[in-house]
Amino acid sequence: MRIQSWWPESARRRLGVWVLSHLQPGTRRRFLHKRGGGEVPPSSVGRRTTKGLLPLPLALLLLLLVPGCSLFVMAGKMVLGDVKVQSQFRQATKTDLAKLNRRVLVLCSAPDTIRSAYPSVDFDILEGVIHRLKVHGIKKVVSPDQVAGWLDDHGGRFDDLQELADHFHADYILHIEVSRFTCTEENSHDLLRGQSEGHVRAYHLDGNGPDKKLLEVMNSDFVSTYPPGNPVSADKKSATNFQREYIDRICLQLAQIFYDHTRSEEMQ
Repeated sequence: MRIQSWWPESARRRLGVWVLSHLQPGTRRRFLHKRGGGEVPPSSVGRRTTKGLLPLPLALLLLLLVPGCSLFVMAGKMVLGDVKVQSQFRQATKTDLAKLNRRVLVLCSAPDTIRSAYPSVDFDILEGVIHRLKVHGIKKVVSPDQVAGWLDDHGGRFDDLQELADHFHADYILHIEVSRFTCTEENSHDLLRGQSEGHVRAYHLDGNGPDKKLLEVMNSDFVSTYPPGNPVSADKKSATNFQREYIDRICLQLAQIFYDHTRSEEMQ
């Protein structure tokens, strides 16, 4: 069976157009010369490839010459579409939190050893996650300021999560526990690298009246390292800006646990 037989002609044409338009000019010129034509501008590549499809193996081989690993993701999106990923919450509960229209309370906690070095990290993560949840359709989120006020009145502790859910009439509680957080490379404060670990749990207040019970419906570990390659020199970026950038990435990773998202979003 020929490899082209199971891939639609339209998809192969889109891949050929995209690959040729993203090749380096010299590579594209040599390829088109061998194919019997001279150099054409990227805007004209579509007209050239509609006259004769690139063989699929050749298109895939040329894709290896396209610079930048993120371009592979873009190429896959062009050919196959932007794949939708079910959230971990949906996989665990078989429900879409964005479509439930239920009241959600979000908590973020970190031990004193972390907050002594990064005093606001738990609240910064909390605000960032809540913002992303709202943007993606989870609108009914309890105000973190109201929750902070309740915690201040109760010694800063929430040993009984059901009491907290009852007080704020929350149907779901999402609890992010940060067990590790640092923005510097180990044994080198001149190099910046974000590393964090923790646990995420989701609870549902089930039942009515005196029979209500807060049940755990999802739990998941999370690990984050940024950048994954070489660390960033403190001479090139301030520690404050790097910390803000890293927390933003953590918030994206954590929020996506609770809403369906496209595969390309995970590459941000």
